[in-house]
Amino acid sequence: MTTDPSCNTSIVSNGRSEGQDKEPWTHFWDGCTPETEIKRIDNLYLRPWIVKYVPRFGKSVEAGCGLGAYVFYLRRLGIDIEGLEFSADIVGAVNAWQASAGLDAPIRVGDVTQLPYDDNSLSGYISLGVVEHFEQGPMAVLSEARRVLRPGGIGIITTPAPGYARRMVAGREGLRRIRHGLRCARERDLGRIRQTLWVGLTLALDLFRSRTKTYIGSSHFQDLGRFWQYEHRPSVLSRFLKKSGFRVIWAGSTDLRFNEYILGRWRGNVQADMRRIRRLDRLEACPLVNWGRCFAVTIAVKPGAKEHCFLCGEPNVHGPVRAIPICSACESSPLASHYKQARRPDLAGRWIYNPSVPEDRTAQTCLHCGERYNLDPLFENAGFLDPTCDVCLKRPEVNIRLSNERLRLVWRPREN
Repeated sequence: MTTDPSCNTSIVSNGRSEGQDKEPWTHFWDGCTPETEIKRIDNLYLRPWIVKYVPRFGKSVEAGCGLGAYVFYLRRLGIDIEGLEFSADIVGAVNAWQASAGLDAPIRVGDVTQLPYDDNSLSGYISLGVVEHFEQGPMAVLSEARRVLRPGGIGIITTPAPGYARRMVAGREGLRRIRHGLRCARERDLGRIRQTLWVGLTLALDLFRSRTKTYIGSSHFQDLGRFWQYEHRPSVLSRFLKKSGFRVIWAGSTDLRFNEYILGRWRGNVQADMRRIRRLDRLEACPLVNWGRCFAVTIAVKPGAKEHCFLCGEPNVHGPVRAIPICSACESSPLASHYKQARRPDLAGRWIYNPSVPEDRTAQTCLHCGERYNLDPLFENAGFLDPTCDVCLKRPEVNIRLSNERLRLVWRPREN
């Protein structure tokens, strides 16, 4: 559900959180379908973390799944996951689409603050751009996520981060209000000084804060507007998770390219956009630009005396451990090396920019079993470099290795 709609920064909240209303989200997804979102799943730089850390054993949920692109994609990998979305209109549209597409993914209406699952019943919890929309803070949502996860269960939580684009927007708006406030002061318009000068100074200070607010509403100074979202640095999001009782395994930021979208520099010229995106993708793994990335990503584990092993799903890890829980029987597996230390996923996978969309089921040979299979026009090769048949793709040892070593990342413009 991670988005960043165009918005105006306003003065104070009037008590109503726009990000928790159904209508703006229903409007946001107008003109989109799960098919278009699946084909553009890499346009936000999140899949490397999700496919690396989503549990392969037990049941998972994406809380606030929007059109369900990740639910459909992860079920393609054989992962038992369902989607939860609070807008009945969106859920109805998604279920109608999947019925026509011949898919069967459980996506239902639900509230992320009151999850319809028993205590300690889930192995994975995915939340992409949801918890920041609660003006009272994310604690209620994160505490509920911890309740339903079993010991050793993994939470993948992302929020917007105050990257350079959001800082520039806040800075410009802050300076605009400061100038207007100074004019009000010269004119002795005391009733509007607080609405302009003070708010302008507050917005300017957001450039140096680790947690900023965004309001959506009218651009007129007298209008209050409504709260939309927070932007959290990874360190701030980690503190919330630790306070909720999670053990944070990894926290960082990602996606330089989305800054250009916020600043309006994606003009619709595909060739120019691709050149700009290529340059930014080459910088993505550079730690020096960590301050400028657009999304905070955290990987957290619910601690317990006996945690479930990530590689076999058995509750035989005597926790808490400092990394992803892996039992002694699985420690010798070659796959365990990918999880013994917390580090960024390997982003050296080959990026492909604006490839043509396959229109038919081209015959391919599976690299793992040698069997012939037909390429799926919707999911293609499931986002990996190696041709892999459906049977092998659903084997955890295969898709875990592919997720860590053989990612194929694709960028497509929105008009395709």
